[in-house]
Amino acid sequence: MTETVAERFRKSEIAALLVRYPGLRLVPSGSMALRVEGTLRFCANGKKTEVIEDGFDVRIEAPENFQERMALAWETGGRIPRDYHKLRNGALCLGSRVGLRLQMGGSPSLLRFVERCVIPYL
Repeated sequence: MTETVAERFRKSEIAALLVRYPGLRLVPSGSMALRVEGTLRFCANGKKTEVIEDGFDVRIEAPENFQERMALAWETGGRIPRDYHKLRNGALCLGSRVGLRLQMGGSPSLLRFVERCVIPYL
């Protein structure tokens, strides 16, 4: 049975993502992928560092079959050098597939993806 748009939004936690990170917005993707763009402002505590407060311009895309395939993220503001730990398509290399799946805790959502994979990279 095909998943409805409403079910995809609920599972991906789009509403919660946009509330927690108001600099992001849902934008048309030209496909069935969910695309979020904008400025991701965050405050993070490193294991060995003090609190980091920053913001990066990003684009995040979750494929239609996000439960099986991982989302991708790009830094779009030009702060991260082109040759710094990225995939061939310019997406951020956030870790191995297995490592990313473990970070997602068995329940993929864009909110978890941003908080557990994208922000630690940035």
